[in-house]
Amino acid sequence: MNTAPFQNIPEVVHTYLAQVKQFIQETEQPGLVERVTGPALYNCEKNWSVLFNVYPSHKDKVDEVFERLVQIARRIATRLAGENGEIISAKVGKGEISDQGQTYFEITRGHIFECYQYGTECFAYIRVFQEKKISGGESWISFDMDFMEKSAWFNEKLTI
Repeated sequence: MNTAPFQNIPEVVHTYLAQVKQFIQETEQPGLVERVTGPALYNCEKNWSVLFNVYPSHKDKVDEVFERLVQIARRIATRLAGENGEIISAKVGKGEISDQGQTYFEITRGHIFECYQYGTECFAYIRVFQEKKISGGESWISFDMDFMEKSAWFNEKLTI
């Protein structure tokens, strides 16, 4: 992550950050969320990643928190795609997260959005996962987005 202040942050990243801030403010009062980590913002040239984890206050609050974050992800995807774009939306039933050959986390459910904006040739991958440690213990909901300002997907040259 750059240590200097970020410059020229894309609008979709600003939207994500604003939506997360609003979510935090809305969920503080009713006691839906015990704590949050992030958002964390990473940048590499014209690629951006934003990460945010939510720890619901109680098991009976998980569904509501999860659905709120899916709604936010859908709004961001819809705004990015606009009238000249494509959205792929998929529910995830179960999965795992492995790092360097070792499985650390289980995905108990999720929702993924892929967004393509044809006019600007940008791409976003937005995911909301309910996760838990394989070793037991805590569970949380992650809300992450990867954004590329110029995606190779739009390059018409075939390179095989």
